[in-house]
Amino acid sequence: MAKGKGAAKAAAAGAGVLKPALSKLRKGQRPAGARGKPGGVGKTPGAWRNKLNAKDRASYDKLQNAMNASAGRSASQIRSGLSNTQIQNGQKHPWLRSMYVGTEIEKDTARRVARDTNISHLGASNPGKAVPDFQIGGKHNVDITGGSASSTRTHMNRPYYHHPDQILSYPTIPKTKLEDIFR
Repeated sequence: MAKGKGAAKAAAAGAGVLKPALSKLRKGQRPAGARGKPGGVGKTPGAWRNKLNAKDRASYDKLQNAMNASAGRSASQIRSGLSNTQIQNGQKHPWLRSMYVGTEIEKDTARRVARDTNISHLGASNPGKAVPDFQIGGKHNVDITGGSASSTRTHMNRPYYHHPDQILSYPTIPKTKLEDIFR
């Protein structure tokens, strides 16, 4: 019995050595955004936005309002912005639906703010490379995405984001609405 306890103790000691290294690999334990970047702006909501000048702040608000309007469209309105190929692929592969809808929301948002010359839609301007969805005032990067924690975390880990205000999120599209879009 003592031998069993000794082996268990040794195993526990070995696990103690590995645990700190492994725990850092877990998604919930990884630093995200400002927590993982030296000199990052704090996480106080609105802190980053409030540091923008008046013109850039107005553009940011316009972008947020446009995204909210775009995400709030009906299933048929969102569907009308999708290509036939996207609809067919979404019917065959349900896991692609949110991505296609997100891309459509981004494009519709860009159309809604196109008159604001202070907002640039970078979107897919550099295929194969991660670029911000939008840039305000030629220097302030902003992305739009669905509201899941994993999506926000993924965006915050990109090198061109350092504050959650830079990620504008819309509520996750319910499964029933996705089914209506891809019917």
